[in-house]
Amino acid sequence: RMRAIRLGLEGEKVVGQYLDRLRADGYHVFHDLIGDAFNIDHVLIGPGGVFTIETKTWSKPARGDARVTYDGNQVLVAGQTPDRDPIAQAASQARWIGSVLLESTGRKLPVQPVVVFPGWYVDAAPGSQHTVWVMEPKGLPAFLSKQAARLSAEDVRLAVFHLSRFIRSGERERAARDEIAVRQRRQRVDRVVEARLARHAQSERRPRPTVPARDAAARYAAGVEEVATDHDIAVRQHRVGPEPRRHVA
Repeated sequence: RMRAIRLGLEGEKVVGQYLDRLRADGYHVFHDLIGDAFNIDHVLIGPGGVFTIETKTWSKPARGDARVTYDGNQVLVAGQTPDRDPIAQAASQARWIGSVLLESTGRKLPVQPVVVFPGWYVDAAPGSQHTVWVMEPKGLPAFLSKQAARLSAEDVRLAVFHLSRFIRSGERERAARDEIAVRQRRQRVDRVVEARLARHAQSERRPRPTVPARDAAARYAAGVEEVATDHDIAVRQHRVGPEPRRHVA
């Protein structure tokens, strides 16, 4: 599990480095966008449009054909169907970004979903790269360079501004929720501590019988005459004087 997480983070970092090079071509790059119970690894906004990038960093098999095949509808990884369809996942992310930008800008901007497989050879059938692009990360700049300009400079600035504002707003909301959660946890801890302190103080005020006293009470309850302690005898002698001696005939 930890190895898969580490591998995924390394893959996203490598892809992010590829994408950052596209800034020179007029593209703006956003990393790790938080959506509704999901996240988008990367978003590109530039003359070619808006692009959502989903990174799949999977280990290669020890044996067999280590390649990704794509026919335009389905992806096979080393000849196997993934448990979670990356094509459907990428398309869903693109629709979500499109709806966010439509709501904030009032414009329906073109959004292209992309799935990249770092370190894998991707065999895409001719004509398959239409709905969702599937490729190696290093192939993305070539694809973008062949794209006709779909956004004007004004559209690019508009999309970047509103997506940046959306990200900042989400960060503030998450920070506020985190602060509330931390405050609630602290209040729960304080209540537990106060309850324990109250119980401790109550137990300290309650008189605790000594072991000899408990034993004497037990003997008395059993009908056995309680035997006075040396301290009790000394107190009695001090108050009423010593007991008279008994003479034995």
